[in-house]
Amino acid sequence: MYVERRFAHRSSKRERRKPAGARDFPLDLPGGASVAAERRLLVDRRRLGYESALQLFRDIPPDIVQELLESCPVREFAAETIVLSPGETNEHIYMLLAGRLRVHLDAFDSANPILIDVGGCIGELSIIDGKPVSAYVVAEQGCRLLIVPQQAFWARILPNPGVARNLLRVLTERMRRNNDTVLQGMRQQLAYEHLQKELQFAREIQASMLPAHAPVAPGAAALEIWAAMEPAREVGGDLYDFFHLDQGELCFLVGDVSDKGLPAALFMARTMDIVRVVTRLLRGKDGALPRPDEIMDCVNAELCQNNASCMFVTLFFGMLDPRSGVLRYCNAGHNPPYVLCGGGATKVLDGVRSAPLGVKADTAFRTVSVTLARGETLFVYSDGITEAMNGAGEFYAEQRLERALSVCADLSSKEVVASVIAWLAEFVGEVPQSDDITAMAIRRPGAS
Repeated sequence: MYVERRFAHRSSKRERRKPAGARDFPLDLPGGASVAAERRLLVDRRRLGYESALQLFRDIPPDIVQELLESCPVREFAAETIVLSPGETNEHIYMLLAGRLRVHLDAFDSANPILIDVGGCIGELSIIDGKPVSAYVVAEQGCRLLIVPQQAFWARILPNPGVARNLLRVLTERMRRNNDTVLQGMRQQLAYEHLQKELQFAREIQASMLPAHAPVAPGAAALEIWAAMEPAREVGGDLYDFFHLDQGELCFLVGDVSDKGLPAALFMARTMDIVRVVTRLLRGKDGALPRPDEIMDCVNAELCQNNASCMFVTLFFGMLDPRSGVLRYCNAGHNPPYVLCGGGATKVLDGVRSAPLGVKADTAFRTVSVTLARGETLFVYSDGITEAMNGAGEFYAEQRLERALSVCADLSSKEVVASVIAWLAEFVGEVPQSDDITAMAIRRPGAS
């Protein structure tokens, strides 16, 4: 809202229509003040130096300015009031006496507005070219604006040589500021596009680090393996990997870094590399395989070094013999996997869960051994599945995941992963993904 105050006995014949509820009354005078009182107020106004701050009247004698502006009203606008809007017809020039204005070139609340301080003016362009207003003008604070009708501007004010010179100066400065704003916006857009390209490259690089297909076990029965990772951002902090050792054992892992985005992706890449290197280095001279807890000890020690960001990763690491079905695993703070058995039964692969990797160098890890029977499927996942939330604020939770897995017992590994992710998407609906989602299924085929 705004309040209009007149400080002279004459008023313009055509004024901008006031919003509903606006009131007219003399400037700082009670209603019904005399013309003589208003004239005395003119002297006070000149003494306060309002005119001297106006850019259009720089270096022009105050008496001349007073005479030119004596019929112009003053209006007060409350904070965040829209003074001018794009597309509307404007017939006035507004000169800022107090407060500050924001000029938005697109939306009335857009970023990087042009600021107009005391002494500046707005509306002059639409007066000069006769076109509608092209930007939003918003009162950032409570503002007092001197309203100059276009008839008075053309007939009485602009003919003054000093005013015309000042107007050119104002327009030139405004044009330069607009150009600077446009250039800054272009630079920001270019920087944003460059960042998007880099993030896309990072996403492609991260995707290339994850195994694209199941490895072939040398001299051993094949396993059905399928995994998928859907980052919540361009790149994610979830990880999975699988690789065979020379003897045919399958090493696999699923992890979840404590952060998201690029930092988590870098920590994820570091974790994957360390696991692979440590697993191969720890093989004994006689070819004996290392235990999962020995591997986790070394990986944890490496991740705890030079970890200034204090990031950590939960990790499920397993070593599966495709011939015997013996699975040795170590769980570093990760969600326990499920085993899909025949007849729709599922069971949690329980075991001791230690602290995540990268927290404490002296963390103790323990290897657990079970047998994966033929026809059974091991399902390993990240908490992005169970902690996904729908529009009603409900979590997907372990109960829904178990019900989904109970109908997947006879499906291939690829179908298990695809089914879980599809049912999860149906549950979440239009709610944006808040965490990375990773799922891996390893099936030991039944006897042929």
